[in-house]
Amino acid sequence: MAYFLRFGQRDISLPQGKFIIGRSEDAQLCLEDPLASRHHAAITLVGDTLVVEDLGSRNGVFLNKSKLATRQPLKHGDAIQIGSQEMTVVQKRSARAETLARFEETSAGPSGSMSPFGLLGAVADKALALGHGEDVERIIGRQMEQVLERTDRPVDPQVFVQCVHYALKIATLTKKSKWIDYVLKLHTRAGVLMDLDAVNELYSLCPKVPGVSRPLLREYVGSVAAKVSTFGPSERFVLSRLEGLEKQL
Repeated sequence: MAYFLRFGQRDISLPQGKFIIGRSEDAQLCLEDPLASRHHAAITLVGDTLVVEDLGSRNGVFLNKSKLATRQPLKHGDAIQIGSQEMTVVQKRSARAETLARFEETSAGPSGSMSPFGLLGAVADKALALGHGEDVERIIGRQMEQVLERTDRPVDPQVFVQCVHYALKIATLTKKSKWIDYVLKLHTRAGVLMDLDAVNELYSLCPKVPGVSRPLLREYVGSVAAKVSTFGPSERFVLSRLEGLEKQL
């Protein structure tokens, strides 16, 4: 499960750590509201615990229409008001988990039999549950590599998410840098911004896995940085996390 902040028509993913809201351009959620202070409020996520606090704003922070006096825990459905702006806390599966769920739901054919990749995935899942990373690599690794090698066609979004999922799990269990490199190559080929859950996993993995390719990370960061003018605050935050990751390698 993951937490999001529903603001207008967007659901903004809340990362682990502090998420700043205010008028300042360096805030993760920048509000164009004269009633908002530059750094108005912070929402902090540590593990599964989410709290909100007022950062000394002029006009205060309101939680479910009551003005905050101290840090307060948040839960699904809580309404936050900052200046004239309202937002709602939403808890749901992350975009990657949602896509994985859809993949599992649609992997069965008309007769109820699974597609070849889905069948291998089911076997790989059993190996994952036992913590057998080498077995997962043996079962599904070649099929994952073929997805990356097929440059004559775009990567199916569901297969893309499944490949990222398995690559990160294999890297966690085997400590092989090739699977982190695989994640970077796949994202570079697809030309998409990595989701925050995956970035956070890389922050945890990279210090434990020797030999991750800095040139591959630099190439990927450069490819997404070229699109920064189209990014909103949440996407810019993900990009800044990726840029910070390079300093760890």
